[in-house]
Amino acid sequence: MLKTRLLILGTLILLFIIGCSQNIEKEIVGTWQADEEKCDPVISDINREISFYDDNTVAGIEGYQEYKIENTNHEDYDYAVLSGGYEDVTKFRIKINKDDKLSIVKDEYEDDFGEVTSCEMEKIN
Repeated sequence: MLKTRLLILGTLILLFIIGCSQNIEKEIVGTWQADEEKCDPVISDINREISFYDDNTVAGIEGYQEYKIENTNHEDYDYAVLSGGYEDVTKFRIKINKDDKLSIVKDEYEDDFGEVTSCEMEKIN
């Protein structure tokens, strides 16, 4: 009886962990619009609107057509790995905060989600 309960508890914990790690993949799908005050398209290379689709295609970041979410060990962010054909691949650090806003910044920038190089976006669709 004790072994059965432990097995059920272990299974529930595993399912919970798996479910949490996939949230960003589901949450990111949709169209996001930049907060005008928190996104400079010239510096960030990000358009005012970005759309992430179920089939792992992306629109709104020039030169890139596909994305893949790469989970990290960091609590603060995961990666959206964007590719545009041939060998054009760029990593963006992404996070969805408690207010359901997407923060996105190129991985090459040193400052995590700094005010100048990152964009904060709100889901509109």
